[in-house]
Amino acid sequence: LQRVEQSFSALRGDVSEQLRSLEPVLQKDGRLCRLERDLAAAKAAALSKADLAADRLVRVEHDGEGLRAELAELRISVEDLLQKGEKLNSLELDMTSSRRELAEQQQRVEEERRRTDHELTALKAESNEQRRGLEELLQTGGRLTRVE
Repeated sequence: LQRVEQSFSALRGDVSEQLRSLEPVLQKDGRLCRLERDLAAAKAAALSKADLAADRLVRVEHDGEGLRAELAELRISVEDLLQKGEKLNSLELDMTSSRRELAEQQQRVEEERRRTDHELTALKAESNEQRRGLEELLQTGGRLTRVE
């Protein structure tokens, strides 16, 4: 029994010694487990971020397509506005030309009116002279008739 106790005691000492020698390994194993857990958590976080980034990329691509369509519509609108602007410029040029022609016509009409007024005044003066001459002739003719 004593030998068994001594053997058991020796085994206990050996086991204690082996446990003490394994303690750093177990501590390293514990750190390794923590590192593995941290790595797994980091992987999960990275995958989650990658999924979010992929979702954002899809949204950005979709938004980009929408913006491209809006840009195409805006280009068409700008082209329409440019064409309307060209037409407006052409109409403004036509209107300016028409105004110039109208001003020239008004000037010619005014000159013609002045000339006509001058001629009318001259004709009135001539007519008044002829009337006076006629009146004088009538008076002279009336005197002559009395004298005869």
